[in-house]
Amino acid sequence: MGAVIDIHTHIVPARLAADPKRDRRWPSVALSAGDQAAVMIGGKVFRKIDARSWDIDRRLSDMVDDGTDMQVLSPMPELLSHWLPPDDAEFLADVMNEQIAAMIEQAPCNFAGIGMICAQDVPRAVRQLQKVKALGFAGIEIGTHINGVALGSETLFPLYEAAEALDLGIFVHPLHPAGMERIGASPEFAATAVFPLETALASVALLAAGITERFPRLRILLSHGGGALSWILPRMDFGWSLGLKGQMTQPPSKIARQFWYDTILYDPVSLSFLADAVGTDHIVVGSDYPFAIRQKQPGAFATRALGNEAVLADNAFAFLGRMHDVKKLDRAAAPNSDPTFGLLDIEIAIQRRGPRAFQFEIYCIGDGYQSGRGSSEPQPLAIEFRVGARTVAKAEWRYPTVLNGHMDALTFSMPIELSDRDFAELDSAVLPSVRAEATICLE
Repeated sequence: MGAVIDIHTHIVPARLAADPKRDRRWPSVALSAGDQAAVMIGGKVFRKIDARSWDIDRRLSDMVDDGTDMQVLSPMPELLSHWLPPDDAEFLADVMNEQIAAMIEQAPCNFAGIGMICAQDVPRAVRQLQKVKALGFAGIEIGTHINGVALGSETLFPLYEAAEALDLGIFVHPLHPAGMERIGASPEFAATAVFPLETALASVALLAAGITERFPRLRILLSHGGGALSWILPRMDFGWSLGLKGQMTQPPSKIARQFWYDTILYDPVSLSFLADAVGTDHIVVGSDYPFAIRQKQPGAFATRALGNEAVLADNAFAFLGRMHDVKKLDRAAAPNSDPTFGLLDIEIAIQRRGPRAFQFEIYCIGDGYQSGRGSSEPQPLAIEFRVGARTVAKAEWRYPTVLNGHMDALTFSMPIELSDRDFAELDSAVLPSVRAEATICLE
């Protein structure tokens, strides 16, 4: 398989300070223990995140597992903040763009960028496009509406015109979807059930306004496979034949082939249906990393569903507007980079044996069926014990080889140095880069 480019991933900066001088909806990032953090909006937790949102090494490690060679970084959608006052939104866009640029700089052959602008103030947004271009980004991310303004609104035409002239793409992501009141008190269904409908609404706004025909060189990427768009195109075509055309001079299904679509549909039949509806030349790999809803191993998923390796990189280069020098990540090194791979039901305990005498114990199952390698010879399994963000003790374990096809019970015990006070205040045990289901127990 050739290089895989994941065009739909998000970032959050590790530091985004609360600012009482800003609007009350100004977002901030509150760091907590270890690599954990929370995005705060209006004084409330919007989403809990971790270091994968800003840590390049963590992302590279996960990319190896996912079979991805390049990620295209874009802001977490809520941070687009289309509802902020323009001064705040412009400043936030600059902060986010600088964060993305700094992350790319650490591994320029494995990361590219899509930035953000103050879309609620179009003249400012047009000016900011020059900065986005200067940073070498491929385009900008916007919501499916700009604080209630439909994407087909004439007020946004100058933004589309400027993006087209600068050869910058536009990545459309669901944001504050319509219809939430129709699903009752179930906001958890927004991302899974309502986002695809919201994307379809935005797509219809773009189609009805003739955006792709007015700006034929403007590349527009619809997230999550275009949502429900592909499913309603036949109905729209029928309406078009009856004269329900809006500004469209061609059937909607034909115009829709000018959009770009990512592969985040989870089901190969659904992705195949999308390809049948719009073709494969504008389909690009996406994952929604690093969030829980992400599609794992997105390149392999796309290849299995479509049987077309062009979606892995060639199509991405076309959307990004140029070829990129992609450094392929070494898949063979993946097993050695994570000594926890293949360990199941990990339980950790620290027991007091006397004054200032403590024993560390670990119990787990070595799953040779899963790993086929099951050995810590390249590097030991390292465990850190923490009080808040402070590491108070460490332990290392070189566990024995687990034979391929076996399920072996593994145990290990060793004394560790720990003060009585730290023992009383212990609140976490950290296994770096764990990729197994883990149960942590402190006694």
